[in-house]
Amino acid sequence: MSLGRFLASFYAVVFLALSAFAGISFMQTYQELGNMRTQATETRQKLQVAEQEMREQERMLAQLRSDPQYVESMIRRKLGYAKQGETVFRFRE
Repeated sequence: MSLGRFLASFYAVVFLALSAFAGISFMQTYQELGNMRTQATETRQKLQVAEQEMREQERMLAQLRSDPQYVESMIRRKLGYAKQGETVFRFRE
């Protein structure tokens, strides 16, 4: 085999090896991108739920600060308090 033919074959093998390596690296990177996009979507959904919960808690806090009847109802419901002379009945759910 001549030197020119040997070098051409050698360069072809090196080119194919580098192309295969680049293709494999690209596929791995593309899969990681897909995983990151999925994770970003899940994180956005969790953020929306957390923001909704925060708005609800802020609404409840504002009501606790400004509405004495709401405060009384929460104390009665959550802590089981009653006014003097009242009887509290507790039922199992």
